[in-house]
Amino acid sequence: MGGEVELDEPNSLTPEARAQGYVLACVARPLSPTTIEIEEEELE
Repeated sequence: MGGEVELDEPNSLTPEARAQGYVLACVARPLSPTTIEIEEEELE
C-alpha cells in the first residue's frame, strides 16, 4: 500500500499487523493519494 490512511477505532488489527502495514479497508479513510495492493486467492 502506498499513501497514508487513518483507521477508525476500535478495529481488530493487532499491533503486529499494523506494524507490518496492514489496514482494514472497511474502517480506513485516505489522508493522501492512496494505492492498495490486493492479493488474489485461488478458489478451490
